[in-house]
Amino acid sequence: MPRCYSTPKTHPAFPHFFKDLKDPRLTVKGNHLYPLEEILFFSISAVVSGADRWTSISLFGRSKLDWLTKWYPYPHRTPCSDVLGRVFSALDPEVFNRCFVSWVDSIAQLTSGEVIAVDGKTICRSADKTAGKSAFHVVSAFASANGLCLGQVAVDSKSNEITAIPQLLELLGLKGCVVTLDAMGCQKNIAHAIRDKQADYVLMVKGNQKGLKEQIEKVFSIAAIKDEYQSTGLGHGRIEFRKCEVVDQLRFLDDRDDWQDLKGIARVSSRRINKQSGKESVKTRYYITSLKPDAQLVS
Repeated sequence: MPRCYSTPKTHPAFPHFFKDLKDPRLTVKGNHLYPLEEILFFSISAVVSGADRWTSISLFGRSKLDWLTKWYPYPHRTPCSDVLGRVFSALDPEVFNRCFVSWVDSIAQLTSGEVIAVDGKTICRSADKTAGKSAFHVVSAFASANGLCLGQVAVDSKSNEITAIPQLLELLGLKGCVVTLDAMGCQKNIAHAIRDKQADYVLMVKGNQKGLKEQIEKVFSIAAIKDEYQSTGLGHGRIEFRKCEVVDQLRFLDDRDDWQDLKGIARVSSRRINKQSGKESVKTRYYITSLKPDAQLVS
């Protein structure tokens, strides 16, 4: 027999952000015990708490039912993992992503100057050779200070990250933040999109922008350093010494006007020493940025 509850107060913000997400079960006749809004609320709460499988999400629902009923009735408790899998697989992923990102954006208190790292990763074990499906990739925006993933966009292949990044940026409120991207995101249209969101960019320059990289190396050989910052870090059994140098004299940089609001270039040199073996490795990376010379922030 279902448990009896007094009617709780509905969560004040959550329903508003998911109002455009249609329940796919409404087109199928049957008695649906679990309202979509309740499923979404407890599933997202579970994932935020560290659950990463349908079974662990279902377990969260059973173990945290007293807390969940402060917000929604849950007269039939929470659904099992099989029900969760069927419901989420039937949802429109694009609409869900927009709703979810909008909700996260509302609760993430981004401060001026906060660094938002946009990165693409291949999802482990997402390939299915028997079904002829290759591994898929996800482009994520991560707020470094908050420790919060602000949004994700899935793509079919790593090369499609270039088209997915502007889509992800469009979903986010980035005013006053600093968006960092690896070499894949070093594109003129992406720099333009970031500035349109009233944010600054720090874009890594590598072989995919060979001409630009060569020009930056040339400028560093002849221009005076405007700002410099050095730091030391420990982690993963290594000691790392980093030095960031920024130049703002860009008159020798061809096509500089094509990069919206470009104000500086940066060179980050890192020397890593393995504490156990003593082995050293040295790397040098180059960046372009819309920030005024600030070596500490760029690094």
